[in-house]
Amino acid sequence: MTTDSRAGKPRSTVLVVDDNAQNLELLEVYLEDLPEVRVVTATNGLEALTRVEQDRPDLILLDIMMPDQDGYAVCREIKRQVATRHIPVVFITALDERSDEILGFEAGAADYITKPFAPDVVMARVRNQLRHKFALDALRDLARGQQPVAENLFRAHPAGWEIGFSGQPHFQLRDMLGLAYLQCLLAHPGRYFSVEEVVFLAVAKEREAILQRATGHIDAHSLQYYRQLTKEVLEGRQRQEGPPVAGTLLSGMIEQLMGELRRAGILGNDSLLAIDDRERYRKSVGNAIRRATREIAEHDLALASHLQFPNLRLGYELVYAPEMPVFWLV
Repeated sequence: MTTDSRAGKPRSTVLVVDDNAQNLELLEVYLEDLPEVRVVTATNGLEALTRVEQDRPDLILLDIMMPDQDGYAVCREIKRQVATRHIPVVFITALDERSDEILGFEAGAADYITKPFAPDVVMARVRNQLRHKFALDALRDLARGQQPVAENLFRAHPAGWEIGFSGQPHFQLRDMLGLAYLQCLLAHPGRYFSVEEVVFLAVAKEREAILQRATGHIDAHSLQYYRQLTKEVLEGRQRQEGPPVAGTLLSGMIEQLMGELRRAGILGNDSLLAIDDRERYRKSVGNAIRRATREIAEHDLALASHLQFPNLRLGYELVYAPEMPVFWLV
């Protein structure tokens, strides 16, 4: 947010991203009718990310179809970064398929504006998103001064899972893969995971297959060490007994391993060669989490509701990002 020196009033910054000059000009004209808004523009994905870093806009209107980097990829990158993930993104698009909308919301979009533009719709949606964003900013500022209460439990044990939320009585669930996926996300609020990373952390069989694909990318000695490490840290944790453990599921060495796998193109690979595996993972992980959430709803409707969009976002990238701080024992 900037200040209008003529009026002394704060102004909202809206970043408009479109590779079509006519669309940019049209949206700028519409937004000029909102005196509280300052408009900045970008014509491609790379320029948009630079603008986001420099200007920290309060709202982003983002075209989906761009030649170098599409809007989905730009949105995922914005939502991956801690400093920018709270900026609402509204897609501007001529696409009208339901599947396109789902992909957009999974990438983290807050809303859509469709082409051809209707001026009153554009202004109404911009104002609505800005009001919502500033209300959430105020709540986050208030929450920063409060100590989170450690009252939520999402813990695996040999007999299944023990879960408790918001001071309600704990309940038990049988072992389900979707619960393991959820635990990965709840343990790291605000962190964006590629779908491959979640599978790697939660499924021993898939983890071994991923490590096998790393042969030739990671030297044999290190690879053997990493295999042993994942058994001790990840599989050992699933068998733990005793009191709940607070904090992260990821040790520094597991983070290092995942970084090497990402650099080798084995985790989070967007290439055409990997698209079939990514789509398979996306569907299986999403379905498993939805089944687990339905089971949770049988015991705690409040928690099941909490584990819905926008607190929990699924897709090729997954994130648990509640607007208010929530602390879990995992």
